[in-house]
Amino acid sequence: INAEYGEDLNIGILRTVKSVKTTSLVKDAFSQLVEYHFYGIPVVDEKNVVVGNISASDIQLIALNGDFDKLNVPIKSILHETHQKRTPIVVKPSHTIAEAFKIMSKEKIHRLFVVDNKNCLIGLISPVDLIQALLDHTA
Repeated sequence: INAEYGEDLNIGILRTVKSVKTTSLVKDAFSQLVEYHFYGIPVVDEKNVVVGNISASDIQLIALNGDFDKLNVPIKSILHETHQKRTPIVVKPSHTIAEAFKIMSKEKIHRLFVVDNKNCLIGLISPVDLIQALLDHTA
């Protein structure tokens, strides 16, 4: 992600990104949420292309519906039922801080996936990442 002035800030690319495969079991994705204290995790296909997101809100849906059998199925079989029922919102490293803020605000999301030219996952941006970059850039 770039500052307005074009310098590369590497937001979202500095840390190792955790993700789960579409073939992973739902319970394994939720285990990672607990283990890493995440509220959501990107779901990628066999080529590491982001195809969705699974979040803590999704486990709430499973619990509220009492449909615990879904914990033992591959993520791809429930992805259409998750809170994110659309194509994942992604950005390229060339996006600016302002663009990332606008996208998060417009789409009402809390995670932006950073992808390369082949749409492979290379990073993740949270609002805290953007705020920190903004503070660092203006310091």
